[in-house]
Amino acid sequence: MKKRIIIVGDSFSLGVGADFPPFENLNKYAPPIREAWLDDWYRVTAGYIKDFVLCSNDPKMKENTSIIDRISILSKEFHEWTSMVYTTDYFISWKQNNDSDPSHTDLHSGLMTGREDLADYSLTWSNQLQSMLSDTEVVNLSSGGSSMASVVSALTTYLNMTDDVDEYDTLVFFQAPDPARKHVITTSNAGDTLDDNQGVLGEVKGTAFDKKLEYITDYNVATLKTIKPEHMTSDYYDIESHNIMYVEKNLYIGEWYQNIYNMQQICKAHNFSMAWSTSTIPIGDIIHNTKGMYPNVLDIDVRLDRMPHNIDREFVSFTFKQFRLGIGNVDYSKIMSGCRHYTADAQEVFARFMAKSLISNEEFWWQK
Repeated sequence: MKKRIIIVGDSFSLGVGADFPPFENLNKYAPPIREAWLDDWYRVTAGYIKDFVLCSNDPKMKENTSIIDRISILSKEFHEWTSMVYTTDYFISWKQNNDSDPSHTDLHSGLMTGREDLADYSLTWSNQLQSMLSDTEVVNLSSGGSSMASVVSALTTYLNMTDDVDEYDTLVFFQAPDPARKHVITTSNAGDTLDDNQGVLGEVKGTAFDKKLEYITDYNVATLKTIKPEHMTSDYYDIESHNIMYVEKNLYIGEWYQNIYNMQQICKAHNFSMAWSTSTIPIGDIIHNTKGMYPNVLDIDVRLDRMPHNIDREFVSFTFKQFRLGIGNVDYSKIMSGCRHYTADAQEVFARFMAKSLISNEEFWWQK
């Protein structure tokens, strides 16, 4: 039987950062970033990682907080610049300088952060993994900002739209996002609300699967006071008191465990193999809950035996494993992207690790 790996998760498992530095791919009308920004980023992140390695080797050493602060400042500058790139009116700029109407490609910013840009981008870790596995199909359903509920929705939507599930021996590898993210499923999406006058500016990119997911809006309860649930509306709703309740009472953690269990049950019902990891939360915090932040209050049977730290003690979270592999194999300055994800070089190392692990630890990965 043919094999298929289905990956579900958020921006890290999608492969955000694979196009970094993105400056050569920008729309010609996009605003430039500060000229020395990239050199500053390379220098400061290399210093941060060198400091991390030194502290790891000598527990008596303390982290250099000034370097961490500098990374935060540079990352904020990068995000502010990307916002300007996204909000530039490329249609007006094009019409002012050309006699013809622009195509959708002419209006693309040149930055890659969403599924529509990265799903087929060759340098993401999952697409590099695909090139290394000749006998296995790799499908990545991840999306930036996804909540755990959206991860489950992505898998169920994909399975509902797929008619060849029984033809594959399937492994679902899911990366559990930040517990504080919630999602809303609306009754309309961007594609439903387009009108005839919007033309190429209103075009919705992506596959039929991607357009289905346009119904889902994710948000982080720790960062928002209001929410605009639907794409094409001016309505905002005050959710501050709701979010304060969730944050102060740590209410989201119960839903997080429940959604992991739901994912397990979906895999069990379809006779899929299943493995999972957290995005950033160290596995030790989940198992021992020493800080009291991750109580499994419903005592849900979350399968910790299906986490890769059981075969690799360094795989304490999805992001930490990528980070450690980058340190051992990539120039320190070329590991982190400006959005604090991982570059194509670091993702390639992770892809090679996964390819090797899938082959050498086949009994673990393809366990039911």
